[in-house]
Amino acid sequence: MIALSLPPLLFQKSVAYQSARQHIQTIFVKIYPCEISGLRRVSTSMCRYFIGGVAAFSLVGSLTASAEGLSKLIDEVTASHPQVRVQRSGSQSAQADVDTAKWQYFPTLSLSVEQVEAESDDLNYQGDDRVATLRLQQPLFTGGRLTKGYDKAQAVHRSKVAAVEEARQGLALQAVQSYGDWLTAHLKGNASKESLQEHQRLYDQIAQRVKKGKSAENNQVLASSRLQQARAEMSIAKIQSSSALARLSQLLGRNIDERELVGDLSNPLPVQETADTLIEQAKARSPELVRLEAAQQAQQAEIGVNESSLWPELYLRLELQDGDFSNRNVGTDGRVFLGLKTNFGAGLSALSRVSGARARYVATQAEVEASHRNLMEQIITDSSGYEGLKELSSALQISLTDAKEVHASYIRQYKSGGLKTWLDVMNAAREVARTEMQLADAQGSMLTSSWRLAILTRGLGDLLR
Repeated sequence: MIALSLPPLLFQKSVAYQSARQHIQTIFVKIYPCEISGLRRVSTSMCRYFIGGVAAFSLVGSLTASAEGLSKLIDEVTASHPQVRVQRSGSQSAQADVDTAKWQYFPTLSLSVEQVEAESDDLNYQGDDRVATLRLQQPLFTGGRLTKGYDKAQAVHRSKVAAVEEARQGLALQAVQSYGDWLTAHLKGNASKESLQEHQRLYDQIAQRVKKGKSAENNQVLASSRLQQARAEMSIAKIQSSSALARLSQLLGRNIDERELVGDLSNPLPVQETADTLIEQAKARSPELVRLEAAQQAQQAEIGVNESSLWPELYLRLELQDGDFSNRNVGTDGRVFLGLKTNFGAGLSALSRVSGARARYVATQAEVEASHRNLMEQIITDSSGYEGLKELSSALQISLTDAKEVHASYIRQYKSGGLKTWLDVMNAAREVARTEMQLADAQGSMLTSSWRLAILTRGLGDLLR
């Protein structure tokens, strides 16, 4: 459980916030000469900022926001997804290749048994009909082939291990994006539900006035049009929510119900470090960079493997032979060989292999550099975006409070036969709904940015701990 202040949209709707705000209003109105009863009219902006700020400050210590909802989803996705299992199998295979490369330093044992059927006058086969030979061959010098082969196998294994974490990180980022999209749709759904209720109330009011002849029919037509717009916005929010839930279900491999998410909402994580610090943290924990750097080391070792083929291999071989095709009953003989052999390949193919390995090494260098730049761009974008969204959320929260006050004021002025028209009332209601939608977008985007930064800079191990 991570202690956080609630997002403005959720915070504003909390019972604790409303209670504290009303209490502070009661005290504040006795001290300062500004009319703020019910926050319907405010004589100065200072009153509004003071009330909202003090209410938030007084509750920030007692309100906590759960990070477990999204954390549980990420943990489940990264533990069971087929992509992770595929990469883990690749890692296990690479570990077996490391063991294979290590065994190349040991001697090679071989046994051959040959049976011959030859003509009686064949002078080359006047001895035994069967010969068994036991050989033990040990490489003494390979031009670096064994060492570079082992280095390559280790580097490939490191890249495969990093690929597992890279797959987990990619899935976690997908889960965060889908969850952020769902949260945005969920908040928009709540806002559109309130907007629909308000527009229905306004429609019923104007319908009664038209029926009594107190208002023109075009006012009812306007109210009906805005009511349908509110219903359309709710339908859009439901579609967006269903789409996000479908993506989450695909990641989890099971159906997930919205009630499961609503019961444990997650909020944006705090981001306190500078962009430069975040970039350094991301570079230190990036599984993609680890994988690419390991692949680069593997290509460097591959160059050595191919260059070793230009050298002859020196080996020592021990043989134990039982029987002889030329002479009968010679028994068992032992011998020792010291030999050289080459493996140049066809034509100048050995040189071509070296050139190809060097070109692949240069390519992996470019991939590492490109990954560095992409990671820097991602961190800078999310970091600056988070700060901007935080400021935007605060501004929209104040704007929403103002819009609701204006809407309430316009309704009173319209009913009292004041200067405001029914169009003014409907536009004010529309402004409240529009601001709530913008605030929902900002909250969803802020959650996505902050969790994405946490995954990239802190790593899944620390985040899910």
